[in-house]
Amino acid sequence: MKFLVWDEVGHVNIVKTKKGIDTSKEESEKPEIYPLAEPNAKAPIVGIKLLRGFGEDVVLTARLPHTISLHGFKIDKKKQVPKLTLLDEENLANSTVVSVGGEGQVIWHIASDGSTELRYFPEEDEEGEIQRRNFNFGEKISVAAVKLHGKTLLDPHHVAIGGDGRDVEVWASKDDGYEKIWSAKNVKADKLGLASPIGVSQIQFLPESKDGKAKQLLVGTKFGYIRLYDYSGNVRRPLLNHKVCDKAIVQMQVMSAPTAEDEKKELTIAYTNPDGKFALLSVDKKRDIGVYKGFTGKVAAVTKLPHDYVVATGADRYLRVYDENRKVVSSVYWGGRGAGVAVLEGEDEKPPADDKEDSDEELWEKMEEVAEKASSKKRKTTDGRRG
Repeated sequence: MKFLVWDEVGHVNIVKTKKGIDTSKEESEKPEIYPLAEPNAKAPIVGIKLLRGFGEDVVLTARLPHTISLHGFKIDKKKQVPKLTLLDEENLANSTVVSVGGEGQVIWHIASDGSTELRYFPEEDEEGEIQRRNFNFGEKISVAAVKLHGKTLLDPHHVAIGGDGRDVEVWASKDDGYEKIWSAKNVKADKLGLASPIGVSQIQFLPESKDGKAKQLLVGTKFGYIRLYDYSGNVRRPLLNHKVCDKAIVQMQVMSAPTAEDEKKELTIAYTNPDGKFALLSVDKKRDIGVYKGFTGKVAAVTKLPHDYVVATGADRYLRVYDENRKVVSSVYWGGRGAGVAVLEGEDEKPPADDKEDSDEELWEKMEEVAEKASSKKRKTTDGRRG
């Protein structure tokens, strides 16, 4: 398994680990850790996204206050160390970058004034040029998500946005920009008539139903609520409004969800908060069904791996990998107060063929050769006696 991890002041490292590695134990096998970028406390990282573009790995990095850079990424074959090559860099005018994201071959960044740029990168040169779409969705945006209904930005797609004082909205792409097609309505006031404060911290689109009628959004708030919306019709209030803690939802990761092929599959979500809570919520049961143990302090980044594994990093400077039963299978102290993680390789490398098996095969081959020679010699001797 190989991961790109970064911290609050801009350290970026590559961590290569595998099942069984635990750096808290002296007898453990050691991971491989390579620095990739020098820290810069004046320009902390907002986010990093990886994709494949024009036949090479591309890294999009957003740094405060307003720098967006694009690097080519590869491993130096001679030194066997990672290397970044600057491809493009731009500074946002009079605004601060607040969010970056990626879906398929599309990456985007959003600034505090609402200005947004989405870019599509062809995987190979022959697929054409980079596609760009720019639009201003207005102020008070801190998070966003994109739902593609094709591969490129020329295909229809939806953008969901939200932030402090701005509830969730869904916009649909048009030829000349975007059009708002749905907006959430705040939950009902409490018994004292006080309106619930609005603060969106996380947004994710869920897979659509088989008939295409159910189009759902998962939302985390800055007040500890996880909400489920259906934006396909006129229902604007949440289908689910479940409080899991008293602090902000820092991270959400859908672990399982109904799909067009399996609409009865349970919807489960791994989530974290600033106090170190890292749990698994069942939306169907409306309760936590498990806890990911081991972290001290905030878990700032959570990403799903193949086979329902999870990788996470946070304030205690560890990178941990959990299996499908929420058991830690790898624990690496990498030194940074983790702010983000991206997956380079989601599974362990396949071990080389066992030396013992190779030697056994060679032994059998030699024995067969000896047997054949002995048989041939015996036939020749017998033939000689007959003559």
